[in-house]
Amino acid sequence: MAKTRKTFIKSMLLLSFILVSCVDNSRMFSWTDYGDITPPWQDSELKAVTKETLMDLGTGWNLGNTLDAHNADSFSDEPQNTETSWGQPETTRSMIEGLAKSGIKTVRLPVSWTPHINADYEINAEWMNRVKTIVDWCIEEKMYVILNIHHDNYINDNMVYAFQGFYPTEKGKAKSLAFVEKVWEQVADAFKDAKYDKVIFETLNEPRLRGHAHEWNAEMSCPECKEAVKVINELNQKAVTTIRSRGGVNTDRMIMVPAYVASPYAAWNGSFKFPDDPSGPGKLALSVHMYTPYNFTMNCGKDGYNTFSIQTRDELDWHFNMLKSNFIDKGYPVIIGEYGATNKGNKEDRLIWFNYYLKESASRGIISILWDNGQERNNENPAEAFGFFNRETCQWYDKDLRNVIIGAAAEGAKKHASSM
Repeated sequence: MAKTRKTFIKSMLLLSFILVSCVDNSRMFSWTDYGDITPPWQDSELKAVTKETLMDLGTGWNLGNTLDAHNADSFSDEPQNTETSWGQPETTRSMIEGLAKSGIKTVRLPVSWTPHINADYEINAEWMNRVKTIVDWCIEEKMYVILNIHHDNYINDNMVYAFQGFYPTEKGKAKSLAFVEKVWEQVADAFKDAKYDKVIFETLNEPRLRGHAHEWNAEMSCPECKEAVKVINELNQKAVTTIRSRGGVNTDRMIMVPAYVASPYAAWNGSFKFPDDPSGPGKLALSVHMYTPYNFTMNCGKDGYNTFSIQTRDELDWHFNMLKSNFIDKGYPVIIGEYGATNKGNKEDRLIWFNYYLKESASRGIISILWDNGQERNNENPAEAFGFFNRETCQWYDKDLRNVIIGAAAEGAKKHASSM
């Protein structure tokens, strides 16, 4: 039995070597490709976000598990009590400075509003001011910002209180539309001044049927899924209409809109509909999340694998090509609001994956924003080891990863620019 197992392992290692060797070497990185690089957008002037300037966003980073934490004890709870409740330190100016210095040009700020809103839909002023403070730090460091409604998808459609969030069913639609409208009224008003024209709004985060059998994978043969997709389209429309109505830079700022669960498949399967935008074409971007292939990036179970192969490359190519042909080629920008590969102790293959992912996405005009939950390693749940930037030291945990992430995106953006 032991001999058979050893022979099997040797065979699998040989197969992995063959598969990786089959990948086009011109698309692989060498260790000397990315040293202490300065990306081409590092010193560029910060511009209002338009379809034509989207590539200025460079490669981005998520302040995950922070402002999106949602277990405040009460509406009046101190903002910092929520901000640090998922184990992350309080966000500091030094963190933002460190990110900017390292080459990050865009910060996505996932924000959960439900813990900080009362029965009259009023957002806690202290919480709003805290969000604005972090946005201001980013802008002062010449960085773009993505701001959203994050963990406000309620657990079911039996909402007792109207201010508890949204749920994409006909039963929950009226309260959901009211929640989305009231939140975006206040957020849009808070960021309507000209200094915030570098801020992109993202209407919703991974809207879905929480607790449903198809929570993470909508099937159009499922009546509840079809209903959810329809309601999500209406929620996106309500958000866009509300934002545009608030004046100032809201009238033409870039807005990201997701399909069901921010899935690429749900976006291109024909059920998703971009909202009608009173500002005209070119001001809406598709928001997707793409941890692809899942078995490489997150699955630590029996079907998961740790080696970058030709199949991995082909699956990425297929996704990027579908996003390009279905949206970018039709005039709709695409922003991957979350991507990444968990730390399985497979550094070499992760480096290859990040390099390929970012070069190929950026070369097609797609912006990618790295998900970071602050945990470089997670022994309890290895699928959630998405820590890249050390928020205590304000340095990257792994300089090689940082160099590949920044450098590959820069290389892909350069290729994209040359093809225009």
